Amino acid sequence: MLDGEIRDIQRQLRTAIDKAGRAIARGGSAPPAPTTQLQNVAGARWVLDLLEDEVARYIEQARAAGASWSEIGEQFGRVSKQAVHERFGAGSRRPR
Repeated sequence: MLDGEIRDIQRQLRTAIDKAGRAIARGGSAPPAPTTQLQNVAGARWVLDLLEDEVARYIEQARAAGASWSEIGEQFGRVSKQAVHERFGAGSRRPR
């Protein structure tokens, strides 16, 4: 990815976090935060949960296509296959 593309994605992510934090403060899935900073924490946590669900979905697809746990671990920056399997393997997904 080019640096400009990465910066654009970062801006979009920050906008999504801001929107999620404001929505949560208005009565979403978490109690309202008393400050904008705490709203941003709540929004970022919500986005992180969403992204982790997406990562798990993509890992399931990669595994179904034949990718090994070692290959998947390499995509996390040389994380061991055991660590990736413990986090995303069968039975490890959080209920939503």
